Amino acid sequence: MTLKAFRITIRPHGPWRTPWRADVLAGSLVSAVIRVAGADEVVQNIIRPAFEGRHAFAVSDATPKGCVPAPMSLQNLEWPFEYLKPIKRIRFVQRKVIDDLRNGRYPTIETLLKSQPVMSRRHVLVRNSINREFHTTGYEDGGGLYNEEVEWPEAPHLDIAVRCEDQAFDWLKSAFELLAHAGFGGGRSVGRGAFDIVEPLARDEWYDKRHPDGAWMALGCFQPASRDPTDGLWRAFRKDGWFSQELGAPQAEKEPMMLLEAGACFKGMNDDGCLGRAIDCTRELADMASRKWFQEQGLAVAHFALAPAIWIGKPSW
Repeated sequence: MTLKAFRITIRPHGPWRTPWRADVLAGSLVSAVIRVAGADEVVQNIIRPAFEGRHAFAVSDATPKGCVPAPMSLQNLEWPFEYLKPIKRIRFVQRKVIDDLRNGRYPTIETLLKSQPVMSRRHVLVRNSINREFHTTGYEDGGGLYNEEVEWPEAPHLDIAVRCEDQAFDWLKSAFELLAHAGFGGGRSVGRGAFDIVEPLARDEWYDKRHPDGAWMALGCFQPASRDPTDGLWRAFRKDGWFSQELGAPQAEKEPMMLLEAGACFKGMNDDGCLGRAIDCTRELADMASRKWFQEQGLAVAHFALAPAIWIGKPSW
């Protein structure tokens, strides 16, 4: 059964350090849901079913309001040579482009390039680290100056798409509210990733339009599961992660993993309208010493490398 589609619109207060990717956002929401529903409820209804391929929810990468990730299938169309690189660099498209693809109409170059939304621009800020004992930034006293790379918002509002079960809706709505107060990603103590909720989580049937023989596009980054379709177009990237210091694992660094970027396109789709899987980090991404330590502690750490998908018309490949 396809999970129902919802959408939330947020307004960032300022820059963010951690990219608004689906896997990190899902992990932050699960941590917030634990505060709402309790750890036992989350393990029973979200984490264990996810390890078995039954997902209670999936979230997208954040995009400028009214936009979705640019489908990889656009790069497979016939374009003049001088436009190949500009087309490849497009990150987001307006919903109208997807509506045209669903109706069998390919977008023009002017439509794609002139209306290309920009979500953020990279900036390098200089921050200081103050020694709490001596109240100084001197390097010898434990302080210092360092560069911080952040993304400064260009789009005033961001959309996040969600597919979820009915019972998970209230949890996720409360989790987004908690996340808005606490902030998202790294640097939250200095206001990075802070945001307001402009439009609360609500039903959006535009994401639910579908056709059994069409092409589908992932709305967020994900790691393919064995059940996922394989005939498609995609681009992969390597991600290096860390276990939370609160866990106390012997080795904090995770093994690298490969994810597919948002915009990956495939022929056909799973019944729930989602792609990817929940990775058991303690089994797949931990070194042998940490894996043994996790087993002794009875801990399991999940990485939600999954994303919702939408129908985008007939395949172009």
